[in-house]
Amino acid sequence: MEQIQMKQFTLNSLYDFQKLFPAKKSFSYRPIIVWAMNDTLHKDELKRQLISFKNSGYGGVMVMPWGCLPYDFMSDEWLDAVRYILQCAKQMDIDIWIWDDWLFGSGPAGGKLTQNPTYRAKTLKTLLNFVVEPGETANFVIPPRAISGSIFSVNKFGNPIDDSFEPIDINSKNQITVKKTETRKRITIVGWEYMSGMQHSTRSHGEFADPAVSEKQCDIYVCNDLDVWSVDMLKPEAIAQYVKLIHQRYWGAMPEFFGNTLKGFFYDEPKVSTCTPWTEDFVERFKKIKGYDIAQYLPSIMITYLQDDGNFTDKFRPADIKKAQADYRDVWTTLLAETFYGTVQSWCKEHKVIATGHPIGDNSLEEVLSNGGCYFKNMAFSDMPGVDTVGGFNNTTLGNFFDFPRFSGSRAALLGKPRAMSESFAVYGHGVDIDQMRYVCEHQIIRGVNAFFCKLSNYNREKSFYFHPPELSDFNPIIKHFGATFCKRIGNVASLMNSGTVDLPKAALYVGTSNYYYGDAEIAKQTTEIAKKLAYNQIEFDYVWDNDIVEMTIKDDMAYDKFDKPYSYVILPQDIIAPSAIMQKLELLKQKNAILKLPENNLPAIVDACKQKNGRILKSVFADVGISIRTVMLEQGLQYFMLLNESNAVKQLAMESAKKAKILEINPDTEQIEFLTDCLAGTPITLEFAPSQSRFFICDTENRFDSTNKKSDSFTENLLMEKWTLETPDEKKINLTAPLPDWGQLGFGGFTGFMRYSCEFLWDKDCEMAMLSLGELRYAAAIQLDGKKIGNCVFSPFKISLGNLNRGKHLLEIYVLNTLASSVFGDAEKLKQLRSRKVFKGTYAPLYEKLDMTKLHCGLLGPVKLMGL
Repeated sequence: MEQIQMKQFTLNSLYDFQKLFPAKKSFSYRPIIVWAMNDTLHKDELKRQLISFKNSGYGGVMVMPWGCLPYDFMSDEWLDAVRYILQCAKQMDIDIWIWDDWLFGSGPAGGKLTQNPTYRAKTLKTLLNFVVEPGETANFVIPPRAISGSIFSVNKFGNPIDDSFEPIDINSKNQITVKKTETRKRITIVGWEYMSGMQHSTRSHGEFADPAVSEKQCDIYVCNDLDVWSVDMLKPEAIAQYVKLIHQRYWGAMPEFFGNTLKGFFYDEPKVSTCTPWTEDFVERFKKIKGYDIAQYLPSIMITYLQDDGNFTDKFRPADIKKAQADYRDVWTTLLAETFYGTVQSWCKEHKVIATGHPIGDNSLEEVLSNGGCYFKNMAFSDMPGVDTVGGFNNTTLGNFFDFPRFSGSRAALLGKPRAMSESFAVYGHGVDIDQMRYVCEHQIIRGVNAFFCKLSNYNREKSFYFHPPELSDFNPIIKHFGATFCKRIGNVASLMNSGTVDLPKAALYVGTSNYYYGDAEIAKQTTEIAKKLAYNQIEFDYVWDNDIVEMTIKDDMAYDKFDKPYSYVILPQDIIAPSAIMQKLELLKQKNAILKLPENNLPAIVDACKQKNGRILKSVFADVGISIRTVMLEQGLQYFMLLNESNAVKQLAMESAKKAKILEINPDTEQIEFLTDCLAGTPITLEFAPSQSRFFICDTENRFDSTNKKSDSFTENLLMEKWTLETPDEKKINLTAPLPDWGQLGFGGFTGFMRYSCEFLWDKDCEMAMLSLGELRYAAAIQLDGKKIGNCVFSPFKISLGNLNRGKHLLEIYVLNTLASSVFGDAEKLKQLRSRKVFKGTYAPLYEKLDMTKLHCGLLGPVKLMGL
């Protein structure tokens, strides 16, 4: 992009800014609603709901087959409905995405694919395993599906004495005899068997609605479709058939929408459902990659070293067997990534749509290697790398360090992809509120995510209301009244943080995938500790792995990725394991002063070194403050940055610049830009943050920008508003005095809806600007002053400008809305009735109920303060 001429621009609005620095746009930055199809579909209702989604502020819709959908898999009726949705969406300018399979994890094609047994998942299995005592003989035959076998001496624990393993001819058709021996001998034969994990289908996810199905049968922890098997993800023929059954069928029915209205396909949690997957030609494919026969090592790999009640496998397993097992894990994860993700991406690329979604095992560094494969390998074949923030497991909460969204942000950065995505809010419960949704999204935006699939909205809301909340359509009052405010905010922030034109140096935190292959249980904990130290000392970084290291070049004392993005240092955890080529490259980086390694450098030293080379104009002064940062550089001397308080307390962050800098603040809600302060060289400025609050700043050392809007927190007039009148749902008026009670204390714990708070007050001075602070608000509010609507107040720190305020009497009205959690769990008698009706039977209530119970404390709690300038 051409550098702006050296003249001063006035920036009073986000529009002014985005005219100069537009975001990289491939599709809308506003959140995408996941539309769960759970009933017979009617055209009028489909169109009505599409209109309502647009009116709620969503930028796109993902069509998902869901429990209780009455159509056969990929039937003509289904395809006709999807085609109609695309026709309507095109007229409304709404993006459409398609959830690929008929539920999750992706792969079985609703069970059609795995009707062919050869396409079912396979796992290694010890088929024969027994000990022959000294002086005994034994006869056995080779069982079906055998791969490899061994006879070896064992000690009194039954564990191998040495590495002298005698192979067994597994091709023998005759009975095999083990003659009398002087030592204990173990006979082990390893083969494979068909195996499946839990597979949820539109049938199993609809059992809750059938009165004839017992609670035990449809318990969400055990409920899955017994007729649907997991897929052999290592078998190219299986995945080719999967694509034919789903993707190709959509292409055949509606090709004209591909690449325009239809943006892409979404896969969800593909998996092999075992930690020891297999496929028929694995031995041959392994040998092509590693150069040796893995079959001979399988009996040793499958051995567990036991003593008393302890597992000592890691301690006693020989080094060559550990290496063979690591190679086995390396190969099967490669085959999974290439076979499933590679096949799907290639097909989507050919048909001009995006392949996106997320694997299982994307929620922490502990899960980098899981039955979903290796995250980094899988996402190498994604057009838009993704993660899943799901309630009940890893719901993002204040005060807890959850960094996994940086996985997708890092993959997008290193792969040169403009967008990174998150499936967000699944099973967050009825009590999800607008500020919580804002925080969860911004927590991910600051880690590089900029596309959000918000789960979910049911087509038939009543039928599945209790099944898998939240309901994120306008059926939910908090979305009906404030959804557009949320979507606008997230769209603004996501596009704003994707507008850079110059890459600033970041740190690169190495994730040792080989450590995972070798079963290193400590590497995830250590890497997480480093990540937290970097994040909360305002050091920006990406997670990198072996392929990224291979592609790095070195200039001066910096590492550069294949797109020439700079990395100040590659940070290595202690005791990393890596292939020799990677170790050689890391040594070269070290020689060029581009490596920081534990324990040679302690964590504070690593932070200090990164700050010296990170190229940011403003750098934090305090250590270990629970505030994250993301910086975007526009050109020399011009940067803007986002800060997010991830703690559950008010935090202050001091920042300083080596040069004089002008600081402007961007308000993504009002879309105003205001002059904040001049930061003098070497003189820190202190910024304050409420819990979960984010703030956005432009930093200009070249005096190119200014704003006629001036921000000030130095209010000269203050009024604590303590006397209120509350209109209750039974149309009574209650006089309240601070501290204000919650609705449960007033007898309305089971009510969901608006209540009106009013306060008459006398203001004794003309003010050009007044600010209203609501204090603690549970959970959203619309503000009126003297009968005129001022606006919505739904985001932390729950402050809103009232504009100029003249002296005299005024009436302030605050319409407060709580969440649906209150109507479900807030009234003990009603909850008892719901349970007696078994409305929670077979639902996700075991996961969301505990979340909803934390949302019952609601209302305007204050203290409410009016401030004037």
